[in-house]
Amino acid sequence: MSFSRAILLAAGQGSRLGELTRHRPKCLMPIRGEPLLVRTVRQLAERGFEELVVVVGHMRSVVVATLHESRDAVVRFVENPAYATDTNIGSLLRGLERYDDSALVIEADVAFDDDAMDALAEVAGQDESVWFTTGYFQPWQIGGVLRATPGGCVTELGYVNRYEPALADMKKLLGVLHAGSAEMPRFHALLRTAAAQTTAQYYMMPWVEHLAELPARERDLGGCRTAAFNTPDEYRRCCELFPSTPQPEETHVR
Repeated sequence: MSFSRAILLAAGQGSRLGELTRHRPKCLMPIRGEPLLVRTVRQLAERGFEELVVVVGHMRSVVVATLHESRDAVVRFVENPAYATDTNIGSLLRGLERYDDSALVIEADVAFDDDAMDALAEVAGQDESVWFTTGYFQPWQIGGVLRATPGGCVTELGYVNRYEPALADMKKLLGVLHAGSAEMPRFHALLRTAAAQTTAQYYMMPWVEHLAELPARERDLGGCRTAAFNTPDEYRRCCELFPSTPQPEETHVR
């Protein structure tokens, strides 16, 4: 079985990880004894994804060489030379290129267990747009959040810099979007307009600001094991969730 393309955003510097990324890009930090991006590409290939686009920037040659050595899938690389000033909206535009067909967009600092990856593959085989979450927003978290109806229709998207009690009913975004075939042309156009103003913003912002034009559903992966990391403490927590020695899978709410 083959699915729509997957675009992995791996151009970032990972500067908040400090010494951990002095000699290695963030996307190649080891998870379960395997570079994270190699792990993600392998998981996607195992589930039938045939078109894998990796957007590179920081330490480009290291990322390309590492994935070439893995030989888990055929990967096409797209370079974002402006990665140092781009949050990730420019990277997504380069990964999309001129095509408006559906795509699974994955930020390359997220680790998934096999159950979570199965859920991504299931959604990617459909036409609808889906934002993935990892349970309810917690007091120690920041970042993307959403509200959805009991049936899963997204009614609000946003990015917050701190927790407030009024946000307790919102879900935490994971850093994965499946942009469906109906929404992609409009989303792509909005991305181009927003990036022309500034690339110092997240690719989710055009969707946030034009949600009425871009219907989407939520898929909660809170029952799976997932983790993203931006700091040394978050990376250590991620490693604890994915120990090098194989163990029975446990559930976790990110």
